[in-house]
Amino acid sequence: MKSHDADPTSTPSAELCSRVAGDAVLQTLLDKAVGSVRAGEGSLLLLVSDGSALRFVVSCSPSSEKLLGQEVPLTGSITGLAVSLQQPMIVNDVRRSDSFYPATDARSGTTTESILAVPLSTPECEYGAITAINSKSQAGFAAAQLELYERVAGRMCERLAALESGTTDAGDPG
Repeated sequence: MKSHDADPTSTPSAELCSRVAGDAVLQTLLDKAVGSVRAGEGSLLLLVSDGSALRFVVSCSPSSEKLLGQEVPLTGSITGLAVSLQQPMIVNDVRRSDSFYPATDARSGTTTESILAVPLSTPECEYGAITAINSKSQAGFAAAQLELYERVAGRMCERLAALESGTTDAGDPG
């Protein structure tokens, strides 16, 4: 298990963040992933340059316009914990988690009940995470859905690396 290091050279650049925000491939990958795990919504969050927070940059949510550009702290949020520990996680009752960050719900006007968070990283860069929010299954998110999201995370990392290097043919959801 790798722990997050706040070295700004290991986080996405501001230029990459702007490329990601309008990337149709990442949006399509996220939309398909959210649907395949039967989630109510989901997002791609990138580390900010100083490594202290995650910023919503791509969203599949009725509240996308309220989420995009918002930040959640790396310390004190479930997604931040997943990124810090570089460990995917499922929390099916967020209200019982000491790491739940309610300010995002307050800003977006939604209620988070369950979350699946998977870090986005390569040996060269820690990008951030993808999330699925509010499982439509009464039992909540399960291991099979986490595995599917981990595969999507791999494809997203390929796409992020391609966007960072200026080549944009990687990660096409086809």
